[in-house]
Amino acid sequence: AIDAEGMDMEIDLSNLGTVNTMFAALF
Repeated sequence: AIDAEGMDMEIDLSNLGTVNTMFAALF
């Protein structure tokens, strides 16, 4: 996901909830 810039957009949109949860846990 990190290496594939083109896939990042789709993955980010699909995993916004997961990413937000991860950031919430970190901060």
